[in-house]
Amino acid sequence: MGTRNGLARYDGVHFRVFSHSGKDTSSLSSNLITSIAQDHAGHIWIEHQSGDLDIFDPKTESIQHVTRRPLFQSHPVVFSRDSWIPDSAGNLWCIE
Repeated sequence: MGTRNGLARYDGVHFRVFSHSGKDTSSLSSNLITSIAQDHAGHIWIEHQSGDLDIFDPKTESIQHVTRRPLFQSHPVVFSRDSWIPDSAGNLWCIE
């Protein structure tokens, strides 16, 4: 579940919360999650209120920062709420 305090994962008994830490570059980009979507591989795409986009891998519980990749660094993009979706081939589609 995407919350205003990070990403919460429920295993049927307990909640585990993944949150942003300024000292940990492998943490979420922000705690303010506005939208989430699951792709064909089971990865969770996370949109933050800041416009950052992360990918959470439920198997490894690792986070990739999409908007920190070189392409986005050289061509900055700010995603607005619900303006993107991953498709079954793993492509990211965006509305400008």
